[in-house]
Amino acid sequence: MKKKPSKPTKPFGTINFSSSGKVKKVMHQLSPEKEKQELEAFYRFISKFNKKYAPESLHMVEQLDENGHDFLASINGAKIEIQLTEIVSRDWLIEIDKKEYNSGKYNYYSHRIDSDIPYAIDMMKKINALKKAISKKHEKFYAKCSHPLWLIVFTTDTSYLTEYWEDTEKTIPRSLILARQYCSTLQNDLTFNQIWFTNLLTNPVRVF
Repeated sequence: MKKKPSKPTKPFGTINFSSSGKVKKVMHQLSPEKEKQELEAFYRFISKFNKKYAPESLHMVEQLDENGHDFLASINGAKIEIQLTEIVSRDWLIEIDKKEYNSGKYNYYSHRIDSDIPYAIDMMKKINALKKAISKKHEKFYAKCSHPLWLIVFTTDTSYLTEYWEDTEKTIPRSLILARQYCSTLQNDLTFNQIWFTNLLTNPVRVF
C-alpha cells in the first residue's frame, strides 16, 4: 500500500482565564497526513469565515486532485477554486546556543519546550513571511480556470497576527501592509481573485 504523504505540524491553541481565576488551556492539532491536514485547515477557515462574514456563505464541494488546485468550493452558490498554502515558524526561528543567547545579538525570542535556550526570531523574515508565501504562489503562474481562484494562507503559529484591536483602535501590522503593497503592484496580473489569511483561531483577514 502506497504511504500517504505526511506534513509536519504542531499544536496550536489558547490559554483562557476565567473570572474566578481558573486557567484553561485549549489546544488543537491538525492531522500529520497532508491531505487530511489541508482539509481540516480549510474547514476551520470556512467555519470562521461564515461566522464573521455572514450572510456570505462558503461551502466545501470537493477536495481536488493533488496535481491541480486544492479544493472546489462555493460562495453564495457560485463555484470557486481554492489554493491553500502554509507559513511555518521554522522559516524565521534560529537555533542558538547559550553564548549567542547571552551575547545580546538578538532582540526577539520564542520559547522552546525542549531547551532552556529559546529560539531567536529573525523579525524581518517573520514580517515578510506572508508576502513571500503569496509571491511564491503567484509566481507558479497557474493556468486560468473556469472559476474564480482564491488563495488561502494559513499558519498554526498563533503569534502571527495580521489585524488586531488595541484599546478601541484597529492595528494593521507591517506583515499585512507589505503583503497588500506587493499585491497592489501586480494589479490585474495577480493570479488570484481573492487572497485570505488565517491563523485558524481568529477571524480570517482578507489580504487582497
